[in-house]
Amino acid sequence: MMIVEKSSLLKRTFLVKFVNKKLSNVKSIVKKEIFNQIVNIQNDKELRYFLIQNNIKGVIVFSEVINGKILGIEFTSDLEFEDDEIILDNVNYDITFKDQYFNKIIIKNNVKKKFVFDDIKCKNFNSDSNNSITLEFINFKVDNVEIEKDNFHRINFTNTTIINTVDLSESFSNFFYVENSHIETIEIQKCEIDYDGFYIKSSNIKRIHINEKSQISHFDISESTKLDYFSASDSSIKNFEISESKLISLHFSVLKLYEFRIDNSEVININIYLTNINRISIDNKCKIDGIIIQNQSNIGLLLIKDNCTIHQISINKKTNVYLINFNKNVIINYIESDDECILGDFDIFDCTIKSLQISNQKNSYNIQNSTINLLKLSNCEIHSLNILNGCKIEGYIVRSKINKLEFKQVFILRDTLISFSSCEIYSILMEEFSVIGNLYFRDLRRLTKPLDNWSDINKYTFKPNLLIDDDEKFYFNSKKIILEYIKNKIQENNDWIYNSNEIEESILEKQLVEEIYDVFDKSKIIELIDRLRDAQNINLSAFERFILRKIRKYNSEKGKSNSYIDRIYEIVDFIWNVLSKIKLIDLEFQNIHKPIFRVFHSSLGKTEFSNCELNQFEFQYCNSNFLECVLLGTEVPEQNLKILKSDKFVIDYKELNMNDKINYYYQKTDFYNQFKKVFERQGNIYEAGIFNSKWSENQEKLLLIKINQNEDYLSTTNDFNSFIRSINLFFYGNKEKVMDVFTFNLNRISNGHGEDWIKSLRFILIPTFIIFIFYILSIRYDFSVKYLNCSSGLTFDSDLFNYFFINLKYYFEFLNPARKFDFIKLKDGESLSFWSSLWDIIGRIIVSFGIYQLIVAFRKNAKK
Repeated sequence: MMIVEKSSLLKRTFLVKFVNKKLSNVKSIVKKEIFNQIVNIQNDKELRYFLIQNNIKGVIVFSEVINGKILGIEFTSDLEFEDDEIILDNVNYDITFKDQYFNKIIIKNNVKKKFVFDDIKCKNFNSDSNNSITLEFINFKVDNVEIEKDNFHRINFTNTTIINTVDLSESFSNFFYVENSHIETIEIQKCEIDYDGFYIKSSNIKRIHINEKSQISHFDISESTKLDYFSASDSSIKNFEISESKLISLHFSVLKLYEFRIDNSEVININIYLTNINRISIDNKCKIDGIIIQNQSNIGLLLIKDNCTIHQISINKKTNVYLINFNKNVIINYIESDDECILGDFDIFDCTIKSLQISNQKNSYNIQNSTINLLKLSNCEIHSLNILNGCKIEGYIVRSKINKLEFKQVFILRDTLISFSSCEIYSILMEEFSVIGNLYFRDLRRLTKPLDNWSDINKYTFKPNLLIDDDEKFYFNSKKIILEYIKNKIQENNDWIYNSNEIEESILEKQLVEEIYDVFDKSKIIELIDRLRDAQNINLSAFERFILRKIRKYNSEKGKSNSYIDRIYEIVDFIWNVLSKIKLIDLEFQNIHKPIFRVFHSSLGKTEFSNCELNQFEFQYCNSNFLECVLLGTEVPEQNLKILKSDKFVIDYKELNMNDKINYYYQKTDFYNQFKKVFERQGNIYEAGIFNSKWSENQEKLLLIKINQNEDYLSTTNDFNSFIRSINLFFYGNKEKVMDVFTFNLNRISNGHGEDWIKSLRFILIPTFIIFIFYILSIRYDFSVKYLNCSSGLTFDSDLFNYFFINLKYYFEFLNPARKFDFIKLKDGESLSFWSSLWDIIGRIIVSFGIYQLIVAFRKNAKK
């Protein structure tokens, strides 16, 4: 026997071989007793001597150079064990086995040791009652692995085949690693895998079961792993990540999971049952057949992005999903929920969805550059429905209440159909909006009172917390203080959020960045809220971009821990977002104080309004096109009309100068003229007449302003004075515009622009009666004489009334414009003079015009 020694500064390695020719090709046989003695010898010289004495080859010894203490030994393929069951009990150093076969391996009562099994075949492997040991399995093939009540530092399976089950129960491990292995089943029960967590790479596994209150810090499945079935129940996992792998089925039941992420993987089914997950992220070309979230599960955020394809998402049975975000070329066939769940805001950007059907929900929707073949929202309370540009949607919103419906800088494309039926809406905002496709409002009613905004804010920020660790408990309690304080302040004073303390921006920034946050008690949080409110009001954009970065940088330079900095970052970010969200969703902070219908620089195309109460809204208008709209059974607000400025604020007419007044009346005349044409095209003569009258009235005021007259110059006096004033206008200004003013004014006083036949009668009877008086008197009296000398010798005063009453019977004949010129029989002393002819022709003109205006007013609803 010869001993070959390899030395270094840290260890001495001994390789013992038999050189006896008779034994050189024969493996050493190690009996159970010999093995037990080998693993209990602690000095390398003693072990060397023992190996030589017993003619054992194939053992490599690792020891310290100075004191000869054995660090570890390796059993190689040059030996074999007589007994096929091996027990490692209270071993004094690390052991490696290579190229061996065992029926059973048992490990127990070992402390901080490392056992490596390289190219080992085994029927059963059992480990229990160890403390901080490391197990490494390389090219290991075994039927069953059972680990119970162990405290492991690390477990590593590489190129391993486990035919049946890895059973890990009531144990603790810092790190569990599986790579390039084939395993039938992994069972984890009542275990804690902390720090580094559980990693599976490039492996093929049939089933993984985690249950009975197991706790895992990180679970990672990656690098082309294939897994048929994964289930986790009654346990908690802080982070669970699947990347570049294929799974058939995932099942979560009564699980607490902080973050669940799937990246570039294929999964057939994900079933989430009675589970709390703070965040689900599905990213980068994932393909999933179905996601079912049910039975009182709580999901903080469901995020799907970057070219993922999902066949179906089903959310039901009292499940809560507080935020839902789809973006960057996501394809989803079906999204459905029942009436018992709670769904948060939907943000849908650059997506294709075949069917999205939601009912009985309180949430908001932001949709941009997306195709939704069927969008159906029924019996919902929607805080904000915002449809942005590039959308192709067939949408039906039915029996829902909406705080704010917003179409802003968007086209309703040709392939788009959006219908609102039996909805109550508080504010409809159409700003720089065009309809090329189809937009329908049917049975639209005004929502008299806005929906409760705080229920919406609380839902996203006050959601059920997972409380996985102390940080989460801290965040939850802090958020509770923040929300309660802000809510109470706004209820006390609605302007609180805009009221700022008088402080310079630089001083405020210094306070925020350099503040010591060692203790985050209630008073410190309230102080921080007030400062951040001031920051938003002083310079929103600058603080939003830089404040968090400056806080992190300052505290890093001061040597503060990452945990300390993260706490500040989380709380500051949360307060900032709550203040911003209040301003975003609370209509009071958007200058919406009453139900409004705003149309600003928009073209509504063939939008259809059927049985809508538009007159119940404050109608805000500026430079928009309604000409192709269809209005059926719809009342348009001809009175409650407000004109908008370029900044979208309502014009205060009292503050307008002359030029602004011209623009104001341009807008009003354009509005009324468009609706007049809309109703004419539909054959609704009644409404067309009303809007024609409104158009004429405002056109008259516009023309008056253009000739430098007050817009009420003709309308604030009686008809006679108004007529006289319109005649006087011929002495001023542009004659063409004055003629138009005269025409509009005459139409107004003669039949109310075709709407008032009473005015026509009054216009016929009163002026013609006065003219008739003069006509009668001109027959008997000479109006050319200064003192009205009568040719018959009668005095003017004594016979005037008597003469008039004698001839009053001819008045009704006088009302006939086609009467004979000598329709009155003249007596002695009576003659038809120039004055008689003048009054006669004036009477005929007035009567003829009045009759025409009367016919127009009577036939206003019978026009073709």
